[in-house]
Formats: sequence, structure tokens, C-alpha cells
Amino acid sequence: MAHQLDCRGLACPEPVIRCRDLISAQRPQTLLVLVDNAAAQENVCRFLGRNGYAATAAQQAEDRWEIQATDTAHEAPAACQTSQADSRIGKTLVLITTQTLGRGDDTLGEKLMANFLASLGELGESLWRIVLLNGGVTLAATPGNALESLQKLESAGVEILVCGTCLQPARRAPCRPDYEHDGCGHQPCAGRQSHPALTLMSATRRPDPGSGPVSSSWFFQGGPMPTILLHADEIDRIIERLASQVIERHGQCEGLVLLGIQRRGVDIAKRLGAVLNQRLGREVLFCSLDINLYRDDWTTPLGKPVIGESFIPVSLDGKDVLLVDDVLFTGRTIRAALEAILDYGRPRRVELLVLVDRGHRELPIHADYVGRSVNTARDEQVNVLLHERDGKDEVTIERA
Repeated sequence: MAHQLDCRGLACPEPVIRCRDLISAQRPQTLLVLVDNAAAQENVCRFLGRNGYAATAAQQAEDRWEIQATDTAHEAPAACQTSQADSRIGKTLVLITTQTLGRGDDTLGEKLMANFLASLGELGESLWRIVLLNGGVTLAATPGNALESLQKLESAGVEILVCGTCLQPARRAPCRPDYEHDGCGHQPCAGRQSHPALTLMSATRRPDPGSGPVSSSWFFQGGPMPTILLHADEIDRIIERLASQVIERHGQCEGLVLLGIQRRGVDIAKRLGAVLNQRLGREVLFCSLDINLYRDDWTTPLGKPVIGESFIPVSLDGKDVLLVDDVLFTGRTIRAALEAILDYGRPRRVELLVLVDRGHRELPIHADYVGRSVNTARDEQVNVLLHERDGKDEVTIERA
């Protein structure tokens, strides 16, 4: 009689893990596995095939697959023993170069990456080392499920190497004296640092491991190192995606006004406009807005604004205004922008698009279009570097 294993209701990779545990403990001659989705069916069949079982799957209903498996190891014991011996010779190295799995929805990609890291522990002693490069270094420096999984793996003896070069941009963005500190949390810049290319996560602990993320090359001799959140190609993909979302909501974008907040919001709005113009075959109206006269912190030490230029050549009455900024933080910059907009007319609707949403809102304001949502500590700063002003495209995060 076949041994039955009911894995319905379990998300991948749990059905594969259940099969592995059963085979390790009992190795039944025949096995019947029940799953409720096609992905689990494919993964279980692949796993059973690699472990000496002949598996066939049949869909019995919309949400029910039956996998019949027969152990074939007794038919070729020598080959089976060789395969088991080979599996003990090598170790597994995992190379991760991005914060997400797959392309498209970044939120889904981050969840898939977190699930992938959580499943790596099932490799047991065969897992030797994890190397984080490029955008992958963010996983070891940003609070969340992915970081917790890396901490557990490190505690279990897995070497986790983080690329220090990827954690530090070639140059840091200058401190921004105007009201844009609301978005990024800039403090006076400390200059460039040097460090090794690859560093063990365990070799660079924070002074207080209980506060915030693990070190993962956060601290080197000479001070805090910024972590790269977005590279140039990722920023380009995000703007393409945001343009698609705008077109999905506004169609031909007739009556739409792109209104960039000085300064980097203007640069992002221009890039977004270029993509929209190319796709639509027409010009979408572009404007810029300086909000320093509308700030609410005149009585604070930060209350000496640098007044910039606003360029809004038309009335905003009845228009759909898409407000664009680089980072959404407390929401006070956007509050000031909303007040400023009313001096140019009464729009039909105002929407907000940001490259990065870092949380910590102090006002009931949210973005309609978000490039990347990032969990940050209050005392961290998010730096948006754009080629137009900084000579490169990059988004980094660091301790203030």
C-alpha cells in the first residue's frame, strides 16, 4: 500500500521539505503525494526524480494533484550509492545579486526572495557559503524576514560574505540645504571611506547588535558605510514600470500635468515624462515646483530656506496633477507642495509618485505610485543620486 503524504494547503517549498523528511526517515517503496497547485506538483516531481523515484502526476480537480511515486533505487543499487556519495563530496555556494526574485512586481519579488532564503536552511550541512553582491547586499542590511533568515543561517555556521564595494557608492550625495531634507534625512557628509571588497557578516558587528539590522559590513574602520538599495538599471526599470502604471490609470494622459518637486523630483519627473512621451507619441505637460515658501518649520533651526524656481506656465484648474518626488518620508514636503499647488489653480485631482517610500509618516499622506518601499530606521538617511546632479544613478541608505 502506498504511503500517503497530504501537502495540500502548504506553500512551496514546504511540500518538497515534507517529501525529503519522509524519504530520509522511511524511504517508502511507493508514495502518494497530494498537492493543490501546479508549482508544488512540478517541484515535488522534480525532487522525487532526483532522489531515485519514478514519479507521475495527474490532476484530479482544479485544486488537487496526485503524484504517484515508486522507488527505483533497488533496481540499480550501485548507481544509487554513487549518487549519494557524490552528494556528500561537494558543498553548496549561493550567489545573490539582487534584492528580489524575478522581474515585475518588486513587492512580490521581495517576498519570494525572503521565502527562498528561509528555505536555504533545509540544505543542512551541505550549505557552505552565501555571497551577496550588487543589489543583494541590501538583504543583509535592511530589517525584515530576509535579514532574519540570514541571521539564522549565520548562527548555524553558514558563511555569509557581503561585498563592501557594493555597499559604498563611488561618491556620496552632497548635503541638501533646502527642504528636501524631509525626504532623505541628510546630515553633513563625512567623505569617502575605504574597505575590503568582501567581508564576513559576522566580522563587522554593530556596537549594539540589538538595535537595527545586523552589521553585514555596515560598520568598517572609519565610520558607517552606505548600503546600495538601487542601481542604475533598477532605477530605469522602476521608471518604466511607473510609466506603465500611469498610462494604465490615465490612458492617453490628456489633461495630465507632471509636476516635479525641486530638485530631484524634477529630474525624476523629466525621465518619467520622456518615457510617457515616447509611448504615447505626444508631449505630456511638464512643470516644476519649489515649495520652500510653504514650509512649516520657519521657527526651527532648519527654517532658512533656499528659494528656488517654480515653472508652471498654465493654470492647474481642472487638471490631473501628478506630483513627483524622490523620497517620501514624514510627508511634510508633500503637505507644503499641496498648499503651493493651490496658488496655481484648483486641480481636478492630485496624485503622488515617489521613487522611494521609506515610511515614518507624520501626516496622513500616501503615494499613489511607489518605485520601491523600504523599511528604515528613523535615524537612517536615504540618498538618491541622479546622473543629472550627481554624475551617477544610485539610491543608498546609511546611518546618519
